[in-house]
Amino acid sequence: MATTDTRRSGTQSIERALAVIRDVAAHHQLGARLTDIAERCGMDMGTTCRVLACLVRENVVEQRASDKRYLPGQGLFELGLTVPAYRALQEACRQPMERVARRFKGVSFVYLRSGTEVVCVARSDHVLIHSAWGQPGTRRPMPALAAGLAVLSQLPEAEADAIVKAYFKQLAQQKRVNAVERRRMVQRSRKLGYGFNDGNVARGLVSVAVPIHNPEGVPFASLSVVNIDNPSFAQRADDIAESMRKDSLLITQRLATQMDSNHLIQDD
Repeated sequence: MATTDTRRSGTQSIERALAVIRDVAAHHQLGARLTDIAERCGMDMGTTCRVLACLVRENVVEQRASDKRYLPGQGLFELGLTVPAYRALQEACRQPMERVARRFKGVSFVYLRSGTEVVCVARSDHVLIHSAWGQPGTRRPMPALAAGLAVLSQLPEAEADAIVKAYFKQLAQQKRVNAVERRRMVQRSRKLGYGFNDGNVARGLVSVAVPIHNPEGVPFASLSVVNIDNPSFAQRADDIAESMRKDSLLITQRLATQMDSNHLIQDD
């Protein structure tokens, strides 16, 4: 029995550390306060402080001297450099993403699925939009934006239903969010088969997103474009999505080519 408890204690420590790392990473724009990290991770202040102190020592998290907020550390960047498959994704999507931003006179993004969330991995600006959202590293629930709904619309119905249900349960605690508009966006996107935000998140902001499939045909990311204060953009959503599907397919083809090249190198 003692052995089981010891194992649980060890894995629990790892789970807590990972929860803190994810929380700090999710709030990398402004930095995260100790009290907020503890509350969001469901941990007491003492435990959170000890976990953060360890992560700071290991250079995975850093603490800003001016306001004591926590930010991702250099160690996370170094670890990320060792994952070639996702560097390949950024390289494969760079040119298609730039073309989409120019073609539709907006800002384009690539988001990567991470469980029930999506994470921004790349961005291309044709117009200037001042915002903290949509920066690389930004993490959002899948049903919260068109980029996530593009992936969700391709999932098995039961899996998508579970993700949506959990999201709106969480959303019910946020009084400032218009849940009716969010639900309308989710239902419309699932029906269309691509992500479409027609001012449902913020007035005047319209976004269209299509899924990106890996070479095995699994939807694992999305390509999206955002436009502001352009009524005709929403009216052309179907045509925009159809055009972007070609760019998405090009990304998939480039990933397949890179995978084939890696296999040739390994065989040599």
